[in-house]
Amino acid sequence: MGSTIPYFETFSQSTQYKARKLLLLQKVYKRTEGEYVVMPILGYNTTEYTVKEIMGKFMCTCQKGRGRGHCSHMLAVYLFIEKTEGIKERQLQFL
Repeated sequence: MGSTIPYFETFSQSTQYKARKLLLLQKVYKRTEGEYVVMPILGYNTTEYTVKEIMGKFMCTCQKGRGRGHCSHMLAVYLFIEKTEGIKERQLQFL
């Protein structure tokens, strides 16, 4: 069962920075309903990651996300959803 956490306070400063950078550089896009792609940042990494939202819970294909961690890709997708769909006051949940 996933744990519910406030969306920003749990993330480290470096994770928050990277998530904002991914959003600013437009590296996040919606593939299908509940499935998002996070493209690599040139010079930083070369891997594209998939973040899925299943029944309000997020999971990511990156190493940290697969280990039930709170990764920058999940946070970037959350910020993307918040920005594009105007969702506020929502809590992240992780599988």
